[in-house]
Parts: sequence; C-alpha cells; structure tokens
Amino acid sequence: MAALPSQDLMTQPYLLNDHKALRDKIGHGDLVEEFAPLRRQVQRQFLDQIQVDPDIKHAVKQLKADGKKVILITDLPESTAKFVLHGAGLGGLADQTYARHDVPPDAPAAAPMAEGIDEPVTALPADMPDADVLDHVVAAENVVPTKTLRLATGHDCTMETAKATGMRTAMTKTFSTGGNQTDADFIVHTAKQLREAVAQAV
Repeated sequence: MAALPSQDLMTQPYLLNDHKALRDKIGHGDLVEEFAPLRRQVQRQFLDQIQVDPDIKHAVKQLKADGKKVILITDLPESTAKFVLHGAGLGGLADQTYARHDVPPDAPAAAPMAEGIDEPVTALPADMPDADVLDHVVAAENVVPTKTLRLATGHDCTMETAKATGMRTAMTKTFSTGGNQTDADFIVHTAKQLREAVAQAV
C-alpha cells in the first residue's frame, strides 16, 4: 500500500462539525451524518486507488493457511490502514500490520474510519525514518531474515536494508518494470512464481 495524501482527504468528512463557515451557515444538526453520502463517496474513490492483484492476494492467503506468518508494512496512518485493509478485501490477510501514527491534528477524526474493524495494526514509533522500519519490525516480530521472503509492492527504499540482513526480496509485477527491480532476488508475475520464491527463500 503506497502512501497517498490520504489522511487529510479521508478525515475531512469527519471534521465538518468543526468547520466554522459551514456551522455559521447551517447552524444546527450533525453535519457529519448529514453529509454522510459525501463521506461514503470519498471513501469509495479512495479505495478505487488501491490496486490488489487477486492472484497474489490468493497466493498469500494460501501461504498463511499453510502456516506461514504474514506481516504487512505500510506508510498509511494507522486508522486509514485498517480502513483500507478491510475495504480492499485484505482483512485477515496479515498476522500483524505495521503502520504510521495517525497524523495530528486530524488523528481524532481518523479514528471513526477504523471503528468496528478488528484488524491487528501496530503504529510504528513516531518520526521513525523509513530506513529503520524494516529493522524495527524484524526485531519486534523475532523474524529470522534468512528464513523470510519480503514481498515488495511499492517504490522500494529498503532493498539494501533487507539485503544487509540476509533477507531476500520478491517484487510483484505491478512494480517490476522500473526502479531497482534488478536488485530483487525474484520478480513475481504469477501466484505460482510467488509460491516458488517462498519455497526457495523460506
């Protein structure tokens, strides 16, 4: 899941009661609920930007069913990550997801997005540099890098960090036509290739 200008966009419908111009004009009522259709439209449009390869998703679910541990790392803020995982059909896919903190001052308004979504998401330490995230997750999850396959689905800024630990990386077809894909250990175009990469790396 790539970082989008997400939280500001997603939280605006929850902040309408605090919008002075609207409150002065309308004066009463719950604007959040009154404009709920707008909120749902914004959410649908946001989810339309999330591209999930169905074959890869199925393969990862099968790997989990076979006893493999699945950990997701995303640049999305915590509440938005829960909403996206649920809305994009990825709920229950990961044993644990690591996300960024909800961004102040919109953090209180972000919480309703994740209301009722039971998804294991842990917020990374605030202001943690991207280069330190992988090492943090490896330590937190007691990961053995040499027995782990990292599946890169976005612009990859931690390839060198992964290689330094002995962890191998597979890059999905969505991003295998540019960037530093030649540094990946595997290029994954199909679910079968993903299973083969796991068999070799884990």
